[in-house]
Amino acid sequence: MKKRLFAALITLAAVVVFKLWPQADAATEIAPPSTPAPVAAASGAIPEIEPIRADVSSPGTGSFGRDLFRYLEPPPKRVETPPAAVALAAPQPVVVEPPRVEVPPQPQIPAFPYRYIGRFGPDSAPIAVFRGDDALINARAGQVIAGTFVVRAIGMESVSLALASDAAHAEVVRVALTQ
Repeated sequence: MKKRLFAALITLAAVVVFKLWPQADAATEIAPPSTPAPVAAASGAIPEIEPIRADVSSPGTGSFGRDLFRYLEPPPKRVETPPAAVALAAPQPVVVEPPRVEVPPQPQIPAFPYRYIGRFGPDSAPIAVFRGDDALINARAGQVIAGTFVVRAIGMESVSLALASDAAHAEVVRVALTQ
């Protein structure tokens, strides 16, 4: 109900504004020409008529030189070239070689003279068993074998060994389980 009342009021307001809007008075109305302009044919001379130029639009047509249906190339942009810079000779770079650092060669691990034949003990502290020429050697992780090798880790199928002289940084050698 309120929407219909609101629409009726808007319509009524539009009709009132349309009727009361000031009409164009007689001074601003354009009157049709009553008599045609006199023709200069009485003297016999034909006046010169300037032809219509396509590149200039007449004022009042509202086109201002634009034709929406014709593509015109934009005028070329003026490219300003910066003044020539004087090139200065750059100093030659000095190449400095870094000092050579001699890296001591890592000690080569000699061949391990024993065979890994098994393990026993609890899983938290296993004991590896090695067989040599005529001896059996039992070793836990961290123990030195034959004064040369240290046991790093003991697994089910292999043992990891390193040189005892450089146990912190030496390569690790794996010795597989043999029968």
